[in-house]
Amino acid sequence: SAELTTVRLPLARYFRPAVLTALTLSTLFSLLLAFTVARRFSRPLEDVAATARRIASGDLAARVSLAPRAAGAGVSELGRLICDVNSMAEQLQRAERERRFESAAVAHELRTPITALHARVDCLVDGVYPLTPQEVARLRAPLALLGRLAEDLQTLTVADAGELRLLRAHGDLAALVREV
Repeated sequence: SAELTTVRLPLARYFRPAVLTALTLSTLFSLLLAFTVARRFSRPLEDVAATARRIASGDLAARVSLAPRAAGAGVSELGRLICDVNSMAEQLQRAERERRFESAAVAHELRTPITALHARVDCLVDGVYPLTPQEVARLRAPLALLGRLAEDLQTLTVADAGELRLLRAHGDLAALVREV
C-alpha cells in the first residue's frame, strides 16, 4: 500500500497541470462559443428593436433588413418576429396612405360647396344678383351639402375611435332605394 501511494503521487503531480490547463482552455473556448452564438441571435433582435423604434417614431417605411435565413432564424420564433414586424410596418404604411387619400378626398368635397357659396355671396354683395329671398334660398343647397359632409366626417371620426353604435331597425328597403 505504501508502494501504491508513492506511485500515485508522481502521476497526480504530472497530470494536475495538464488537467488544469485543459479545464481553463475548455472554459475559455466555451465562453467564446457562447458569446459567438449569443451575438448571432442578439444582432437580429437588435435590428428588430431598432426598426420598431423607427416605426414608433413615424418612419413607416422602416423594415428589418436581415432576411430570416441570413439572421440564422429560419422558421424559428426569431424569423417569425422579423416577418411580423415587417408585415406590421407594411400594414401601418398602407393605412397611412389610405388616410392621406381620404383626407385629400374630403378636402376636395368640402372645397366644391364652399367655392359655390363664396361665389354666390360675392355676386350678392357686388350687386350682380339682387338680394331677394329666392337668391338667399339658393344658398341653402350648398349649406345643406356642407352640413351632410360635416355629419359624415363626424361619423367617420366616431367610427375610427371605435365608438360607432349601430341602431338596427326594420324598414322598407324599396322606399329607401326610391329616396336615393
